Amino acid sequence: MPLLVSAKTLLLIDDFMSAVNYCIYDYLFDMQDPRTKHLPLIDYGLGIPILFLTSYFMLVKVFIPQYMEKRKPFNLRWILLIYNAGMSFGNLFAFITCLEYMDYGRVIFDVDYPTDKSSNEESRVMIILGFCYLISKLLDWFDSIFFCLRKKDSHLTLLHMYHHMVVPLFGWLIIKIAPFIPGLRLFSLMNSFIHFLMYGYYFLSAFGPRVKRYLWWKRYITQMQLAQFIILGIYGFIFLFFQRGYPVFWLYVAFPQPIFFFYMFYDFYVRTYVYNQSYTNNNDINVNNVKKID
Repeated sequence: MPLLVSAKTLLLIDDFMSAVNYCIYDYLFDMQDPRTKHLPLIDYGLGIPILFLTSYFMLVKVFIPQYMEKRKPFNLRWILLIYNAGMSFGNLFAFITCLEYMDYGRVIFDVDYPTDKSSNEESRVMIILGFCYLISKLLDWFDSIFFCLRKKDSHLTLLHMYHHMVVPLFGWLIIKIAPFIPGLRLFSLMNSFIHFLMYGYYFLSAFGPRVKRYLWWKRYITQMQLAQFIILGIYGFIFLFFQRGYPVFWLYVAFPQPIFFFYMFYDFYVRTYVYNQSYTNNNDINVNNVKKID
């Protein structure tokens, strides 16, 4: 009897490992869009993005903090100016490009899983542009690296890390399997515009106190991010019921993401702009009362 149980257990383990291997390797090649095979980093199994994500996490959470432990923060002003300016204009280009390929918004109402594998000039250009946008999400990681080198590790919150790890992973999967999903264009359109403003803000803030007083509009960028996830959440909810042919597993993995992001960004907004503002106002009242008593 024990041998029989052991044999069944081993069989279940073998089936489980076979299923895992299929999901992370064979499935991705069976479903891969043939037009993306020539792209760097794409014609591989899930091990490549996992390797990149693990390296990023270890770099900003372990290696750089250990290296900086007994060192003074680096002055990266000029590097930040160049980096933020480049990322801002890069996202502006992505936004304009998304507008060009949105077909006046009609593409987001296409609920059929894209099965057309024909290769023409337009499809090849769109795939290359999508791949470039994926690379821009990897370039976002320098934002974390600069925080570490300036000893601002407190900025590497759960929201920051989750955002910088999940978006590239989903981007890699989409480019590999279905680069013409309509929701990708909607996300890229809104996300690129918000990042254009965000990196523009970072660029201006790198000039220091002289410009700081003119940057009162930072909170509105976060409000736009919240609005983005509300729109994506509503779109995803409607799309979930009307879609035809999409893999169910990926739908249920992708659908909750706007909800997760909204919750984390809302928590960040409340802690940064509501609680801090209340604390500042209370301090002002206390200071005024002290002055009156004096």
